[in-house]
Amino acid sequence: MKNQNKNLIEAGAILAIVLLVFAYGFLYPRMHPEKTVTKFLNAVTSFNSTRVANNYAGTVEDFDFMTLILEYEDPSETAADELSEEEQEQNKDFSAMLYEFDYDIGSHTINGKTATVDVTIHAYPIGETYLETNGDRAALLELKQSEKSYSTETTFSLIMENGYWYVESLTDENKDALSGGLYHILSAMLDTQNDTSQEE
Repeated sequence: MKNQNKNLIEAGAILAIVLLVFAYGFLYPRMHPEKTVTKFLNAVTSFNSTRVANNYAGTVEDFDFMTLILEYEDPSETAADELSEEEQEQNKDFSAMLYEFDYDIGSHTINGKTATVDVTIHAYPIGETYLETNGDRAALLELKQSEKSYSTETTFSLIMENGYWYVESLTDENKDALSGGLYHILSAMLDTQNDTSQEE
């Protein structure tokens, strides 16, 4: 009888351990915001809008950098129906290159239902090159033969909803890091362009 009870206790202990391990494995992605940021960034680099939406509280339009570029450039020169086939292909390749970044996940903090995760983004120096070449697509695409030398640390904010972490709407610093310094440069150009238009 004692041996039987001992066996039952041991079996119960093993079952408890198995359930604990299973529960930890199931809840880990929900309990750790850095996992959400990892999934979000992987979704961005793979152009997977569904996976982005599963981990992001904002909208995909928040980091549609190509639209921002075309907003700055002369619409009469960049309208899709007025571009040559080669120019359209270059725009397509350049749009894809905007999301070809690497990243390293750093430290994170959790404060109730909010959290932050530090990430170092390694991207092509797109902003600097865009400024130097006046947006020449061929020159920008040549960056793919170089290193991703634009490295900057940025902090992502997260919120918890129904037990799951979501990346909040991207900050300007987030957007600038992801776009290789392009976002701040284009934003400044657009502001100058708008100010000039208002003066006229």
